[in-house]
Amino acid sequence: MFFHKKITYICRVVYNKTFNNKITTAMKSFLLSLGLTLISFIAFAQPTRYGKVYLQNQMSVEGVVDIDFTTDRVVVEKEDVMLSFHASMIDQIITIDECENQRIYQSFNYQSGKFGSVPGKKLFQVVTSGKISLLRRVTEFDAFYADDEYTIDEWYQLSEGTVSQIKNFKKDVLPLMSDFDEQVKEFKKRNNIKSYNDGAAMYLIISYYNRLNDM
Repeated sequence: MFFHKKITYICRVVYNKTFNNKITTAMKSFLLSLGLTLISFIAFAQPTRYGKVYLQNQMSVEGVVDIDFTTDRVVVEKEDVMLSFHASMIDQIITIDECENQRIYQSFNYQSGKFGSVPGKKLFQVVTSGKISLLRRVTEFDAFYADDEYTIDEWYQLSEGTVSQIKNFKKDVLPLMSDFDEQVKEFKKRNNIKSYNDGAAMYLIISYYNRLNDM
């Protein structure tokens, strides 16, 4: 409970320092809800947590879920039984994090374009969804000469059924938002977003763009 309150407090501090009084009440509410979700996916990497795995064969398995983006495999522990599933067998995964927020993962067809890569199903965390969906993969590595691990976040976007990696947000994603070009630029300026390529900035901008499309 204390940890949950601490995360919520941090989120509200970030919100208060980031957004000024010129934003409407409705917009403040929208941005605060984004901030709570933002803290959720930034504060935690990919630890094991309780969840449910929905399979392509319409069956589902519930238990402690461990997702490995390196191998695109998921291990579910249920009553001391370990079940392993590849991304090609999975439709969707829903887990509950330490703040009781849902995290959603899905498998999508993807080919990196790198030499030797082959097309196939890969697992992605769905950070925000809409006309443009922001996807994330977290790869963990063992640090040399250390007991700790370090992680690398890779960001992707899904639009018109195709997944592509975001290497440069301004070049890869902004052209897809041309129908609300002025609104997106004003949103970035008003909220003092310095860089497009920061994960938090990508989340805020894509969420805002999707909201404009839903209005």
